[in-house]
Amino acid sequence: MTQERTLVTFALFAYNQDKYIREAIEGALCQDYSPLDIILSDDCSTDDTFIIMQKMALKYTGVNKIRLNRNDVNLGLAEHINKIIS
Repeated sequence: MTQERTLVTFALFAYNQDKYIREAIEGALCQDYSPLDIILSDDCSTDDTFIIMQKMALKYTGVNKIRLNRNDVNLGLAEHINKIIS
């Protein structure tokens, strides 16, 4: 009997974290659980955070699904989380 595994969402929230976002994304992408839905979400950063997210997502060749989000305006942490949850 084969048991299907539950889809898990790994959401990475960022705002102006271009110095640290690579390491955080690498951590998300090296997860060995599958199926995994990885959401990289930027809260309208004014630095290169979202550009780095885009580049790393494009280079990813793993089995998990990656979704990118960039808010048009800065929502703040609570609203950013609520948007992704919805």
